Amino acid sequence: MIRCLFSISYGVLITALDESGCSDVVRKSKGDPTFFHMRVTATVLLGLALACGGSAEAPTGYSLPQTPSANAVCATLTPMYRAMPDATSLPAWLDIFAHIVPGGYAGYDAMRARPTLLLVDTTRFGAAKDNIAALVRCADFPSHLGFALPTEAVGTARYDFTRLNAWDKLLTSAMGKASGVRTRQFDLPRNQILVFVVDASAASEVRGAVRSAGIPDDAVATAIVVR
Repeated sequence: MIRCLFSISYGVLITALDESGCSDVVRKSKGDPTFFHMRVTATVLLGLALACGGSAEAPTGYSLPQTPSANAVCATLTPMYRAMPDATSLPAWLDIFAHIVPGGYAGYDAMRARPTLLLVDTTRFGAAKDNIAALVRCADFPSHLGFALPTEAVGTARYDFTRLNAWDKLLTSAMGKASGVRTRQFDLPRNQILVFVVDASAASEVRGAVRSAGIPDDAVATAIVVR
């Protein structure tokens, strides 16, 4: 199985299902004729998170007190880190951050003039900065993976990463071994799960799986791989 990572600085690949590799051109579904180039690379790129519009959902992941001590932040991180089956799993780390950064952590947007932290509840930005300052000093913080947790600016997200991650698992179960699905990734700037498919019929099957799993329509997008 070939794992394909796209060099657009905002996607986190979840899995790849196409043994022949990924196309370097994809087209957004739902009748959008726009084509864009995506160069396949083996480098993990971590630009994170610009949300869709609409009202935000209440954060689901945060598990610390309102104003935890630095020791409490690290004491929360360490057991989560040690329980990870794969310490290089980017979605797993993002889910851990959502439990430690208050306000509904949804990553960051590196495409803006200033790197921007994205939260469901931006009124918690001050508390988020405090927890981040403690988090990056923890012995188990994965600095070697190149994570950035900016604290200069804040933007609004609709869904926190814990919620998206849970929906991704539900969607995977609902889709089963769909033959028309090529790859799946978190499109964090758009606060969505992005599913690459081979044709419109496969895209329709994905939409059906989204509905059957009870996932909001705006949390999942599909794109057709053009060969």
